[in-house]
Amino acid sequence: MKVLVSAYACDPSRGGEFSNGWGYAYNAVNGISVWSLTTTEGKESIDRYLKSHPIPTLHMVYVDIPAWIQVIKERFTDYGVYFHYWYFQKQAEKIAQRLEKEIHFDVVHHATYSSLQLGSFLWRMDKPMLFGPVGGGQQAPQNFRKYFYKWWSLERQRDIMSKLSLRVIGTPSRVLKKAGITLVVNQETFEMAQQNGAKKILYAPCTLLPDAFGPSFIQPRNNNGSFRLLWVGRLIARKGLRVVLEALAQVDKKIPFTLTIIGDGVQRDELPRWLEELDLVDRVTWEGLQPLSRVHEAYATHDVFIYCSLRESFASQIFESMSYALPLIIFNLHGVRTFVPDDAAWKIEVSEPEQTLNDIRHAVEYLFHHPEKCSELGASAFQVVKEFTWSKRIKLINEFYDQLANSSAAVKSFTPRKSDSSKLPVNQEVH
Repeated sequence: MKVLVSAYACDPSRGGEFSNGWGYAYNAVNGISVWSLTTTEGKESIDRYLKSHPIPTLHMVYVDIPAWIQVIKERFTDYGVYFHYWYFQKQAEKIAQRLEKEIHFDVVHHATYSSLQLGSFLWRMDKPMLFGPVGGGQQAPQNFRKYFYKWWSLERQRDIMSKLSLRVIGTPSRVLKKAGITLVVNQETFEMAQQNGAKKILYAPCTLLPDAFGPSFIQPRNNNGSFRLLWVGRLIARKGLRVVLEALAQVDKKIPFTLTIIGDGVQRDELPRWLEELDLVDRVTWEGLQPLSRVHEAYATHDVFIYCSLRESFASQIFESMSYALPLIIFNLHGVRTFVPDDAAWKIEVSEPEQTLNDIRHAVEYLFHHPEKCSELGASAFQVVKEFTWSKRIKLINEFYDQLANSSAAVKSFTPRKSDSSKLPVNQEVH
């Protein structure tokens, strides 16, 4: 089996999209011959890894990006990446067509970026195609616009660009009509793919865990009477940190909670002012960007993971914290609604801000007073997340490759344990 993978983001030393891209390239260890198209951004880490762990069936194909385009990406952080990505796709498709004349691929797979609207130029190849997993259909709730501050205009511009991509440029629609299988990460993207001509749509998360991530058993926590909350993520508006802080400011002062924040971003300068304003200076510790080893330690030493993102395909921190049997307080939106069962987290419905803040407050107070509920949620999360590992995903992806290459009509879904509240058509296929 010879597979061409488009992985714009690909790096074994990083998380998020980079980890996903590497995961599909690393599939070559299963005997599949993989040619992975990527940028040179992760080249140093990839070369270092392959030097100590050679994989004869993995062929990394680096797409050079001119320096002036790299400057645009770095200088215009809100939009430059789109131009950078477009140029990569254009060059990657040219290289792919040249490789095809020599190699004759069985399947092409667009892995990253995981965005339906940004599409993939691999649709131009006359080959069976797997597209995804992709998100992109999700939108931030309008009634939480004040929490985006000056960045709300970027959310609106994102929505406009999404519509332009689908209706004017049309590349995503061409991809969806070409792909034999499209994998999506939430209900909103399922509906978007369905409306734009996808042949067969299945649910699959856009982030997974290595098999060895986290402890092999649930470890006891000694909180010494305190209640330690943890937040991990980028300090950007859509991640909803300000929402969490406002809710915590309403928590009963008799509860000895603390919050640890790990991450960095454009809202770093606002954080000290927020803590002063909300009288949380003595309750909150901001550690900034930390290595993965520290994040692991934090997962192991805190009592609850709280993460209320207002727009998210799906965050890797959620599965990571679940692997440490941390109970979660999270918004019941987007990928969370699809892949996190109701018994594995305290899921907050996003309604009016005042009610939502009150629900977060209540969750914190309840879990403090009912440690048995914390243990119950953590134990369920620990069991659920075992289904979301790279070994299980790759096994299924390889079945997809076989089915596409052989034009098989039957395709199985990577099926999460269905959330009672979501009523999602997890196994639904669209022909």
